[in-house]
Amino acid sequence: MKKNLFAFSLFVLLILSSRIGGAAMPVEHIKSKFSLPSSDWVWDKEVSGDKDSLFGMIVEKLQGAVNFRVNYYQVESTAASFLEDVRKQLMLKNEYHGARFEPVTTQEINGKSWSTFQLIRKDKIYQELWTRKGENVILFMFYTAAGQNYYDRYRPDIMTLMRQASTF
Repeated sequence: MKKNLFAFSLFVLLILSSRIGGAAMPVEHIKSKFSLPSSDWVWDKEVSGDKDSLFGMIVEKLQGAVNFRVNYYQVESTAASFLEDVRKQLMLKNEYHGARFEPVTTQEINGKSWSTFQLIRKDKIYQELWTRKGENVILFMFYTAAGQNYYDRYRPDIMTLMRQASTF
């Protein structure tokens, strides 16, 4: 299961790299702005980027069946249009055929406006993707869980992380 979820993470990052022409711009020390939401979580050693531009965490006892990823990109588009482009590109991929895609919506967290959407793949992988714009930088975060039980169980932890991400 961890290999499948990790492959999804890499897949999304490849989509984003092609979407923005490889213009990923790391923001230094972003990882230091986050703390693990509970003792169930550990930093994912399989995911790391230059200067904290990409990092992740997993629920250790589930060996990656639940994970959370963070990245920054420098783009000119709005957070909503960026996320809508990601959503449309995922819909074209064979592994997402038959998945249920929710529309991109806006949600306020700690006074910050986030664009978000959820999807459920046919193999019961639950995904939640979030973006927020700051000047010309997009903060991109995504949550992946294998099945609704894990999704529901760890979503409060994800909202803790979202509140952390809404403080800067």
